[in-house]
Amino acid sequence: MSGSRLRALALLPPSLFALALLAQDPGPVTVEMADGSRFPLKAWTLSYEYLAWPAGGSQAEARPARKDSRDLVVGKKTVPLAGSVLEIIYEDVTRSREVDGEPRLVRVPVARQLALRSADGTVNRIRIEPPERSFALPSAPKGTVLLVRSVDLAGETLTGTKRTLCIASFTSLVECALESSQQVMKVEFP
Repeated sequence: MSGSRLRALALLPPSLFALALLAQDPGPVTVEMADGSRFPLKAWTLSYEYLAWPAGGSQAEARPARKDSRDLVVGKKTVPLAGSVLEIIYEDVTRSREVDGEPRLVRVPVARQLALRSADGTVNRIRIEPPERSFALPSAPKGTVLLVRSVDLAGETLTGTKRTLCIASFTSLVECALESSQQVMKVEFP
């Protein structure tokens, strides 16, 4: 951010100044895929997809919704990502897939853990778990059922193409892409 822009923002009341700073784009992330390709993604956010429906209702009637964040939300914790590198650690699991028209058991990679390397080099291992309901639905009526399905990295390539890449799934109802060109291995945050 330029010095003149920062000085202009500083003239705002403190609460508006803080909101204006939060709205600023921190810069592009660098994404590394399992096939070795790397690319920048600008205007990025972590996007948590969820379903919510009234208790006693049907999950089939729920419409998918999203809650976006610039931080990683795990259970009750919010983990800032600025200046860190997020690595997704996969485990091969056996799943039934149709291969040549027949169901077969195959080994597929599933994200099981995250490793967050901070700017000072320390590594924090994080178990993958969905955010608490207070993140996605802070004012939901009592009895609302919540199912957070996945966390995706959403943004735009430098050429303007919108991309949404699955980081991790919290339920067997959602499966991240299996192709190495779509499997996120690492994200470097500005």
